[in-house]
Amino acid sequence: MSPSSLQRGSEISSRASSMTAFFVVVLVLAIHLSWLDIHTALETWDDDAGLFRLAHCLYGGSEGQACSAGAPYPPLVPALTAVHFKLVGGTGLAEALQSQWLFVVLLCAAFYVGMKQVGGTMAGIAAVALGPVVVWSLHIRGKYYTEVPLAALVVSAVVAYSASDGFRRRWPSLIFGLLLGLGLLTKWSYAFFLGPMASLVIVLGFWGAVSHKRVRWVLSGLVGLIPLLVAGGAAGRIMYGLTLGFWTAIGLTLGLVWLAKKRPAWLSSDGSQRLVHMGLCVVLCVVVAGPWYWTYLPNMQEFLAANLAQKYHGDPVSGLYGWPFYPSVLLTRMMSTPLLVLFGLGAVLGLSKSAPPMVRWSLFSLLCGALVLGVLPYRSGRYLIAGLGLVIPVAMWPLIRWPTVAKIL
Repeated sequence: MSPSSLQRGSEISSRASSMTAFFVVVLVLAIHLSWLDIHTALETWDDDAGLFRLAHCLYGGSEGQACSAGAPYPPLVPALTAVHFKLVGGTGLAEALQSQWLFVVLLCAAFYVGMKQVGGTMAGIAAVALGPVVVWSLHIRGKYYTEVPLAALVVSAVVAYSASDGFRRRWPSLIFGLLLGLGLLTKWSYAFFLGPMASLVIVLGFWGAVSHKRVRWVLSGLVGLIPLLVAGGAAGRIMYGLTLGFWTAIGLTLGLVWLAKKRPAWLSSDGSQRLVHMGLCVVLCVVVAGPWYWTYLPNMQEFLAANLAQKYHGDPVSGLYGWPFYPSVLLTRMMSTPLLVLFGLGAVLGLSKSAPPMVRWSLFSLLCGALVLGVLPYRSGRYLIAGLGLVIPVAMWPLIRWPTVAKIL
């Protein structure tokens, strides 16, 4: 067979796999929309009622106390719903739920791109088919929550960073920063899953970008300190934390400029490139999400203070004793026995150095989200849905790692 015939066959195969993935995404959307048409249990009574009200206010251009969501919710999801209202000419709850179709597409696209890199075309298509099923494993389809958008943005961010090769590639690095900002504009709990990961990968990025031993320790330590100061200051736990974090970041930036100009030998061969990509990633995240959080910072602090003071009607168990709650929800309510077995095997295999970054960071982000949520006094199983899409890469990894077993199953 001639090389041209092989190339043409490869193109046909690639085109066919892309069309198959597209068909699966369309099928997922069709099932979701048809469910909304025939289901009669659509309701708003919790946080979703406030978000639904906010979407109507954005649609009508209203302001004031009547437009409060009941909590300082970021505006991304209600704003997109308001745009959807204008496009379809309806403002009911069904239309609000249908407005999340964009996040469903993003979720499926992220699964396809990420798992295709890990295990090939069939792994990508399988992830597209399985992902939405796992994300909707709890009864939230008739609720106007932010959990599905959060799940889509969490998975997409992990895929983007995995594709960046440790901030060596520019566009995935920029997309990672954009997704971090959009995730924070969806709901602050996005940071529970992606905050520790984003902080750690940037620390690791600095560690790899600087070759001088002492400077490497100092810069990596400062980079890890900044998010702790900012988060502690925003939560009111560290006095002047925001100010200290801001000026530490400014000082770090000036130090990096000096380092690049005066001591380029202290950087690794691709260190300058990686530092630029990390800087652009952080700047993009701040530009997207920073203005809203700065504007509503007092409201956020008041809300967090009330939440941490246990003024909400959640499980009264707090602190370390509350940590088993979310793992138990994940392992007993959100996964079937076969999926649980695969997830357990994938978690063990994901600890090895041979595991792809997509698998390792999915496992890490899911564990971080569950642990952070467990500390908070107010608990609900649906909060874990934001990270539930991360189960798919971990659960599929054993089947990719052991293809013979996968064929038998």
